[in-house]
Amino acid sequence: MITFNKEKLKEYIEMYKENFERVNQEEIYKWCFVKTFQDNWNIDALNFRGMFSMAVADSVKTPYSGNKKVKNNILQTFRYYPRQFILAAAEIEPETVRKWFRELFDESKDITVRNKTFQEETQEFFIKYKSNPKLSSFTYSYQRNLSVSNFLFLRYPDKYYISKYSVMKDCSQILGANWIPKNADYDNIEKCRQFFDEINKVVLEDTELLALSKKRLQNDLCYPDEEFKILTQDIVWFIVNKVKNIENNNEWWPALKEYDPGISVSQWRKLFNNENVFTKESKDLILKMLDFPDGITCKQLAADFGGEPNYYNNMSWQLAKRVQQVTNCPIIKRLENDGNKYWPILYIGKYTQNKKDGTFLWKLRDELRKALLNTPENDEVEAVKNKEENNKYTKADFLTDVFMTEENYNKLVALLKFKKNIILQGAPGVGKTYAAKRLAYSLIGAEDNSKIAMVQFHQNYSYEDFVMGYRPTENGFELRNGVFYEFCQKARNDLEDNYYFIIDEINRGNLSAIFGELLMLIESDYRNKPVTLVYKKDEQFSVPPNVYIIGMMNTADRSIAMIDYALRRRFSFFTMNPGFDSDGFKRMQSDIDNSVYNDLIAEIKSLNSEIAQDDSLGEGFCIGHSYFVYDNNCQTDVEAWLKNVVEYDILPMLNEYWFDEKAKADNWKNKLMGVFDK
Repeated sequence: MITFNKEKLKEYIEMYKENFERVNQEEIYKWCFVKTFQDNWNIDALNFRGMFSMAVADSVKTPYSGNKKVKNNILQTFRYYPRQFILAAAEIEPETVRKWFRELFDESKDITVRNKTFQEETQEFFIKYKSNPKLSSFTYSYQRNLSVSNFLFLRYPDKYYISKYSVMKDCSQILGANWIPKNADYDNIEKCRQFFDEINKVVLEDTELLALSKKRLQNDLCYPDEEFKILTQDIVWFIVNKVKNIENNNEWWPALKEYDPGISVSQWRKLFNNENVFTKESKDLILKMLDFPDGITCKQLAADFGGEPNYYNNMSWQLAKRVQQVTNCPIIKRLENDGNKYWPILYIGKYTQNKKDGTFLWKLRDELRKALLNTPENDEVEAVKNKEENNKYTKADFLTDVFMTEENYNKLVALLKFKKNIILQGAPGVGKTYAAKRLAYSLIGAEDNSKIAMVQFHQNYSYEDFVMGYRPTENGFELRNGVFYEFCQKARNDLEDNYYFIIDEINRGNLSAIFGELLMLIESDYRNKPVTLVYKKDEQFSVPPNVYIIGMMNTADRSIAMIDYALRRRFSFFTMNPGFDSDGFKRMQSDIDNSVYNDLIAEIKSLNSEIAQDDSLGEGFCIGHSYFVYDNNCQTDVEAWLKNVVEYDILPMLNEYWFDEKAKADNWKNKLMGVFDK
């Protein structure tokens, strides 16, 4: 029998009740997701794949979401790959998939045996069909203890729990349990059930808590949870997150008593007007930060203003370093033997409240904020800020932001203007997505997101998403315009300006099905020539001449074969190479000024040379430079960060490249890891 400290558990249950309203709004989707599954699951459905897709929905309505659906994160591991693998497998052999679930849900058999069988059979299926285009984006079946327990939890919510190893382990340690799970053990699902069932017994003793939970579930969208097993699981999640927040000291850091750069409001004003310290780009960044007094993450900055999160990290680090060089202000070290922290010169920070995006909030230090808000007469900062609304963006800005030579930029622009459709192809990590948006900015002449749209293709992306199609409503179906149709209409109303439509992972969609009759219309010679669309027989549609399409794809992607001749004829293909020798990367490398970093980059360049000469690989499989753009907010020093990049990004890639040449992969592992032993 699994035992633990029940008094400590009761203390956390009291905390849960105190935070009940907030937790309820954030976590109610779990009960709604289970209800959705229960309403749609039918093992004998004629269309098994369609039934499974509805039962294991990636978004659900909740009592707090109105008519909108909210994303659930129960199957979010590996970007929903467990769910997507089952959907792909059901397209290939639906009856085999039906058999998997019939056996998994057979309660007359031992759960550990069922779990092991499900994992083994799905992996065997993947090995058998991994060359099938429907499985091209997968590296294995993704059916592990966590995903199997998800399915069991959805099918039998009054019996099973989600067996997430890290949550079980943390909870058992926090409560002092006599059982600590072992990662990847097949019996974890059963052991988790036993452990959480003991917690459930304590939960059932708290009548106030049970009354609260019953009240919130008085809605047709929620599973009734009569055994309070989902409630028990929610409390476990709460305990683990609560303790982690305490351990991570989820307060704004550093406190004034802990660190003060000693820069006054008047000094900040002078620094802001010093162009050698505050460049145009860094002024833009700080003024963006001014609009977020409660803090903002680099990920949110990238989503709102374009670019990649690392761009804002790197910009902040460079600015703070220039400020320190001019003022000679102190630099903080958070932990003993930790590297210098430059960003606290500008900001204070803390982890986001729910840490779901794993990011860090930054907000301006008070003295810097006051300096920006209190500039004399008409406020020069406001003048700069207003100017930002029409912020100029030039070729020079592109070459500063993107690690590309001027010669290649000129070729890229010429290709796009001539063909109107291009695809940026290249090795993983060469910055294709980031370059695509900055290319559009440079041609528009300003950072104007109103003239840019971006989508990402995937296996389920359709003509109905892209052009138009019928969508279900409460009263039936209605015809809705797709994103590209709307974008073309917008561009047609503004023919004096150019518009740029960006498609990430363009080779992952069924291109003929997505574009339909527009595959002809996007050709430069067929712009403004109308055709009748499938869903609107009474309307003529054309692609206006001021619409330019920029696609991106990895040359290391096995599904590249899906780019057929018809599409190749309509697009120019521009190869982006790793930018280790570009002026921009060399400047960044010089700023980092670390011998281990320099040695590793030299080894990576040698590695790329060998990959390029390998007949089974080639230049399209080289390692991109963006893996080595240092994230100054990663809470660790350069060398520790580099070691993580090599160990968890580069080496797994090499093992996949040379899966049949283990000696070669091991040789490069020794070379790359050896850099850290010098």
